[in-house]
Amino acid sequence: MSFPLPPKLRRRTTDFVIDKEVLGEGSLCLVHPCVEKASGSRFALKAFDRATLRSSKKEADVTMEEHCLRRLNHPSVALCGRLFKTRFQVKLHASFRDEECHYFTLDLCPGGDLWSFVRHVGCPDRLARHYLSQVLEAVQYLRDAQIVHRDLKAENVMIGAMGNCKLIDFGSAKDLANPQVKGAGTRNFKSSMEEYVGTPNFMAPEVVRNLASDFRSDTWSLGCLVFQVLTGLPPFYGGSLLRVYKKICAVRLELPEHWLLPEARDLIGCMLVKDPDARLGCTELQEIQAHPYFADFIPGCPLLDRPWEGAHRRSAPVLSLEEMCIRRLGRRWAQLGARAQGFAALEGVRPQVRSNLLRLAEVQELVAGKANDGSTSSSGVEEDEGPTTATPTTRG
Repeated sequence: MSFPLPPKLRRRTTDFVIDKEVLGEGSLCLVHPCVEKASGSRFALKAFDRATLRSSKKEADVTMEEHCLRRLNHPSVALCGRLFKTRFQVKLHASFRDEECHYFTLDLCPGGDLWSFVRHVGCPDRLARHYLSQVLEAVQYLRDAQIVHRDLKAENVMIGAMGNCKLIDFGSAKDLANPQVKGAGTRNFKSSMEEYVGTPNFMAPEVVRNLASDFRSDTWSLGCLVFQVLTGLPPFYGGSLLRVYKKICAVRLELPEHWLLPEARDLIGCMLVKDPDARLGCTELQEIQAHPYFADFIPGCPLLDRPWEGAHRRSAPVLSLEEMCIRRLGRRWAQLGARAQGFAALEGVRPQVRSNLLRLAEVQELVAGKANDGSTSSSGVEEDEGPTTATPTTRG
């Protein structure tokens, strides 16, 4: 081990008052709010069904997530000459199990996930810089700890009570400092693929082909996350997984021209490069921080020696009236699409009207980012060929 792990706290479900409300649902777990009886502290209780874990052969993913969270829980870790405290990822307070489930008690993040916030109309640039600067700081912390996340996306970024961002879901991670701890990988009926891990739309070309996954592939996923936050759309979306994988391997990402700043387009283009060694930030994230898109992300403080340090402690910028109106319109647009589907299902609607209503609903799904994001079964793909059958690790 790179440093001693903290001791495990002994807990049971009877130590908590568990709310029936579901905060989140993943492919392997449910998350409920809970209150610890002894302290009165509120937590998020993440419950993995043990029978589902056994049937899908994903017990190793839970072991990997607990291992990474315990490593990152160290109260003060000195890495690369800097002192870090546990602010960048949700903190694991306890891990325990019973006959039915394996439980984690984690920090409660009342702001929800970042994808739910940006999915309708994207995120204004001032606010996007605020969130992305924190994500970059968290990813730098992981790099210093020699942990590759391998599933960076807006769904895995939670917003805390003070507007600060925290990374979650380390089940797909790889610990380079402790290679003996391995996740489940992706299995099919023939073999198990250790590198083909993550969410398909965010996979780098070398990950799609099950060749490698390291900090360079995390840089690709980080570029996809930037696109996702700014546009409110999943990267490389639309069509079947075969089309998604072909777009990824050919680096064909459709960048909107009418609302993305030229600096943002350039940043995404520099990070989504086929050659892993040519990606901006593949070796040093300071290259991304020095990009013109982040040149003035701290208004009035362009001459600070270390403007990025402490990004998680800064308050979020207040949205303008125009920006709030656009966000409101985006949410109403989502409601309009749902109503269009309801009207199209009514009897007596003329075929032409039904067709227009369904088209409206389809456009709404695309704008809201609900188009097929590739979270179905698939596997690695060659440069010019389609995937064979397997099951990727798409974690909620």
